Amino acid sequence: MATPTALRAWQQGIARAIVNGDATARLPIHADSHADAPTRLGVYVDAYRLRLLDVLRQDFAQLAAAIGPPRFDALAHAYIACHPSDTPSIRWFGRHFASWLRARHTRPAWYAELAAFEWALGEVFDAADAESATLAQLSEQAPEAWPLLRPRLHSAQRLLRGHWNVDALYTAIRAGTPPSPARSNLGYWLLWRQDGTAHWRRLDRDEAAAWSAAAAQRPLSALGTALLRAGLTPEQAPERLAGLLQRWISDGLLTEFTHPA
Repeated sequence: MATPTALRAWQQGIARAIVNGDATARLPIHADSHADAPTRLGVYVDAYRLRLLDVLRQDFAQLAAAIGPPRFDALAHAYIACHPSDTPSIRWFGRHFASWLRARHTRPAWYAELAAFEWALGEVFDAADAESATLAQLSEQAPEAWPLLRPRLHSAQRLLRGHWNVDALYTAIRAGTPPSPARSNLGYWLLWRQDGTAHWRRLDRDEAAAWSAAAAQRPLSALGTALLRAGLTPEQAPERLAGLLQRWISDGLLTEFTHPA
């Protein structure tokens, strides 16, 4: 019987062989009349990669459809080699895929942006539930307290930035229409979940600035300053901020307004 130390070393050796794709690793695996040791180990080596490949195909289904299975599978296998699974839950295996694609400068840049869009959709869909703030809760606050109120964002939201028409690409691919990648000026997309459904929309520059300030847990006065820096006049900023707060609440994007400690 193997000692605990020997058993641990044996298990680690098998894990390394599977992750490294080495079915010929010298391990104490006993062969029999039906299969030799490399064949036995090779079953697990192949199963490991095929399972991870299947996960990437599901998490980035629109990218896979846009560039075709052969090209996507080649990218996926390369990613698996660079980023072995390192979490107990396979749900998070693809979390580095978009940034890994972005670092591969030989690939079209929209690959990475579409992958980031798909991953963000998955995150907002899986995020924890929370009660949404209401207009009544905001109206109950004393007017003099408003500048110091801090809006708290729902966890089921993500803000993306990029230079490609990823929202149009995603919609076209899902509809079975050939995608038409188009590069543009820097854009912002807000993705969120409401009533069990994922939504997204493109933000104007001023809303993106105010949203970023809210995400940094800044008070409403700082959101107003962000609108001014985005080009609004002192006369325009208060009305614009009020309209944004109303829309964010209506979309279920905020959970509460907190007072400073």
